[in-house]
Amino acid sequence: MGARSYTIDLYLFVICFFMVKYKVSYNKECGGRMLKLCMTNDIPDREARAFDTTAYGTLFITQRDGQFFAYKNICPHLQVELEFLENEFLDQDKEFIQCSTHGALFQVETGECISGPCLGESLTVVPIQVHSDGGIYLA
Repeated sequence: MGARSYTIDLYLFVICFFMVKYKVSYNKECGGRMLKLCMTNDIPDREARAFDTTAYGTLFITQRDGQFFAYKNICPHLQVELEFLENEFLDQDKEFIQCSTHGALFQVETGECISGPCLGESLTVVPIQVHSDGGIYLA
């Protein structure tokens, strides 16, 4: 019985270690494991932050009036990354998401292109959830 107990304790330790190391949380509200990307206060209003994930590649999250929106960091026109400098996804006035390659503008709330060669196309939405712990998780 002692060896079996030791094995289970070691197994649980290893699981907990990797959950902490890779920021994986268990959230009962969502029925299982979720990847925590950041905290809500890491993304100020009208700014954006990029994250590398295995599920979606590079994505970015932006905030508008307390709501958070996430998209893959790929322009639908040329399939290139949107930002021209690290975490610079918004236009000069911080009203729209802007492609640095050809200047296309996208609505923050929907990802729809409203100006440029990809007019009518949209950025790929990445499902996220904001939880009561202040974390933003991949859904």
